[in-house]
Amino acid sequence: LKRRSGARTALIVYAGSAHLVLPPTDDPELLETYIQALSTNLLDSPGKNALAATEEALRLLAAEKSPGTLVLISDGADTSQLDALSKTLRASGEDLQVLVLAVGSQSGGLITDSNGAPRLDSSGKPIISEFDKQALEQLADAVDAPIGSLTQNEDDLDWIQLHAQQHFRAAN
Repeated sequence: LKRRSGARTALIVYAGSAHLVLPPTDDPELLETYIQALSTNLLDSPGKNALAATEEALRLLAAEKSPGTLVLISDGADTSQLDALSKTLRASGEDLQVLVLAVGSQSGGLITDSNGAPRLDSSGKPIISEFDKQALEQLADAVDAPIGSLTQNEDDLDWIQLHAQQHFRAAN
């Protein structure tokens, strides 16, 4: 958001269900406050319901009357939803661009923060993450999205910004 001065960004979290955490805002500090308060134990149903997150994003874009980009940040996908997800996006037109950002590593590994310190779950145990490459590739294919990965430098932010700007220009 700091890179996109004046652009509005919403925060949707999803697991087995999707929830709007913060409606579209152009205030980076407000968004940061909400992001810092997030925890995986806030969602009561496990899963990877990208369809629900996409539907929530489409509702927001309809209200905003503006094109937008949904960045699905995940270590996998519920492949049973792919047909419905593809149909939902096709029916919605070209206003929503989806990007898929893989989190974790293919071989599994310790998740660290930007300083290299291990990230801990709510019980204090280090978080180990392995992403499901095949499921993420199927998700990206179903929603006609490029796939990238979370990085410890700003390459992932550059990637998101490039795709979002191209989509915004093409949609206007």
